[in-house]
Amino acid sequence: MSIVTAAILLAGCQQATRSGSQWLSYTGPDTNRGGVAYCRSGLTGLTYTMNGAACSPGDVSLSAAEMSTKTEFPTMTLTQSAIPPKQRDAACKDHVESGSRRYTSVPELLRLLAAQKSQKDEFETTRAYQARVDGQASAIKASLRSKTGTESVIVSVPLKPDGAKYNADRQVLTVGADPSPVQTSRASNGGVYHTVLITDVIERDLDTYIGENAYGAKRKVTKLSQRNGGIVVGRANSILDANTWPSKGWSRSFNMPADEARATKANLRLLVIGSLNAPFLLTGYDGANPTISNPIDITTVTHAVNIVPECIVLYDARARKVLHTF
Repeated sequence: MSIVTAAILLAGCQQATRSGSQWLSYTGPDTNRGGVAYCRSGLTGLTYTMNGAACSPGDVSLSAAEMSTKTEFPTMTLTQSAIPPKQRDAACKDHVESGSRRYTSVPELLRLLAAQKSQKDEFETTRAYQARVDGQASAIKASLRSKTGTESVIVSVPLKPDGAKYNADRQVLTVGADPSPVQTSRASNGGVYHTVLITDVIERDLDTYIGENAYGAKRKVTKLSQRNGGIVVGRANSILDANTWPSKGWSRSFNMPADEARATKANLRLLVIGSLNAPFLLTGYDGANPTISNPIDITTVTHAVNIVPECIVLYDARARKVLHTF
């Protein structure tokens, strides 16, 4: 791990004290003297800014002038094959009870979506452009079918180890807690915030540096940069509304004997099945600045496949049994 010296300034007003509870901000390395970094994602090509931090590992630093050039993604329309109407959780129930292990690889799908040429060339007619976009849509559908036999996105996510608790006296297994037993994040598009269910950690980088505040106090700061992959499971009109299920704590209780509960607890998963929805690729950025009492600097980039969920269920993978439909 490399050690670099960086200045950490107390956030807030002139009355800030030496209290360990004060939030701190990181001014960043020499490439970020102004406190704002302009970046382009190495995976998606989208541009973003980081206040008081450098670009995430693997992304490209931009000048203020270059920041004006943005990459948009094609608006492609994917149509699902016609199927008879079913009850809302039928697709998930069928998948669970069949014991199928065919799932969509989210990192692979993200790479496929990011590789699509997004802009219309000046020498390309509208008809030619639409034909090319239709071909890209066909390639995406073919890739999905080759993996799962369907054009739907199918994802199964295990619950965290502490995602369920058993009460032996009452013989009740309670699944869920606050915080949520699954990892979530946010992504946005056009002012609309989306709740993202994290499925994969694509990249993680751990480093350290020495931070110093305005009073000369120094701390060894751990800097964690992480790139996640996931799927959209909901949308909202504000960033606060995005903190709904499954971001907020939730719980469901089930009566069962101890032996069954022990086996069920070890095999609890969420299954999500849905169809792609344009724009197909969304990105979100989150972070936490270090403090004197908690010297941890976190930057998280989340790339999400935008889908409209057809069904989301909690299930026991061992017993092939749906426990609850959300």
